[in-house]
Amino acid sequence: MADDLAVDAKDGSTTGSATVAPSFAAVFGVPRKGIVVAYDPARGLGSIGVEPQDGAPGDGAPLYGFHCTAIADGSRDIAVGTPVIFVLFPGLGGTLEAGSIIGLPGDDPG
Repeated sequence: MADDLAVDAKDGSTTGSATVAPSFAAVFGVPRKGIVVAYDPARGLGSIGVEPQDGAPGDGAPLYGFHCTAIADGSRDIAVGTPVIFVLFPGLGGTLEAGSIIGLPGDDPG
């Protein structure tokens, strides 16, 4: 029940018997690594692929869409295959989108 749930205003942690979604900070604002897997400069739309964080096998990595205005250096252009660091934010229709995208040097080992 909602009456059994208490939320700490400082860190978003919860106590009680209710099941709650992960805190906002656990999903958004956390830098993630990925690779630009598609980009259409004419439309300004692309996608970033990331490896599953749990290392579980799968058919493919999660993909997050982005708009060229999310590229942090203001260039509005990024090459397919560029390793990047980005954060997630809520997009239209309840999707997650990549934002604050920073391209990393291609020969950077990590």
